[in-house]
Amino acid sequence: MDFLQQLQHFTKGEIQQGKWMIGIAVVLFPFAVFLFKTNLSLQKGIVIPVCLLMLISIAYGGYVLYSKPGHFMKTEKQYHYNPKQALDSEWQKAKSDDKSYRILKYVWGFCTIVFIILYFVFTKDYYKGLSIGFAGLFFALLLIDSFFHQRLNMYIENLQKFIN
Repeated sequence: MDFLQQLQHFTKGEIQQGKWMIGIAVVLFPFAVFLFKTNLSLQKGIVIPVCLLMLISIAYGGYVLYSKPGHFMKTEKQYHYNPKQALDSEWQKAKSDDKSYRILKYVWGFCTIVFIILYFVFTKDYYKGLSIGFAGLFFALLLIDSFFHQRLNMYIENLQKFIN
């Protein structure tokens, strides 16, 4: 498989995950409405993080759907004119993204743990719900970034074959 096929495969995976993110946000909408209409303060506390997760999923999923095809086209053109520069540029971008994902995994994991601990610290139901919701939000972000990072790691392995 040549570089452009690898890039196309990687791009298709990213686009597929972006679609899934938007789809999950749409599925969460009725759940958020249900939580908002309830009278239980624990469930009302969960509404804010669920809405944030929906917004983040739609925004980031939409960004991926918008930017990845353009990045593929730009890299494809660059590869036809100057293959070495395109490979170097893609390698630098991949390594930068890898570093970002590694850092974010620790951030999301730490935030998840903090909000789980806060659940046991808080005494009011609303704040307990808020802490459960934020723990779920950060865990979802950890999962999302883990899938992106896993795909990126496979791409980096394949990209190394073309760099060396």
